[in-house]
Amino acid sequence: MADSEVAAAIDSVNEKMMKFYNEGDMKSVSELYTEDCKFMPPGKEILRGRKAVEEVLQNMKDSGAAKAFFKSMESTSFGDYAYDWCTYTLFKEDGTVLDKGKGLAIWKKVDGDYYYHVDLINSSL
Repeated sequence: MADSEVAAAIDSVNEKMMKFYNEGDMKSVSELYTEDCKFMPPGKEILRGRKAVEEVLQNMKDSGAAKAFFKSMESTSFGDYAYDWCTYTLFKEDGTVLDKGKGLAIWKKVDGDYYYHVDLINSSL
């Protein structure tokens, strides 16, 4: 798969992630991750598995991160894996910025589709 095709596939997943997160559907967000994923949000130890992703993101939402925006900056594939780095912004309900930063993800192709496999998020604030 050409890097432009990988970038399009990753952008598609990120669009779903933003939609699900913004709607409060963390179960669907967690299903964008591999079952054995590693999630590394700011201020937390390494978390493993979809249930951990679902719980942490629900806690973020409940703590005031009402909306999320991700922008992929670069995606490159290598076999059944790809990496992607992005920027993100989390917004309060009133539209003010709650947090912003950058992320690095390793994606894994499973049954023809890319899923987050390792997701590292680093706040710039």
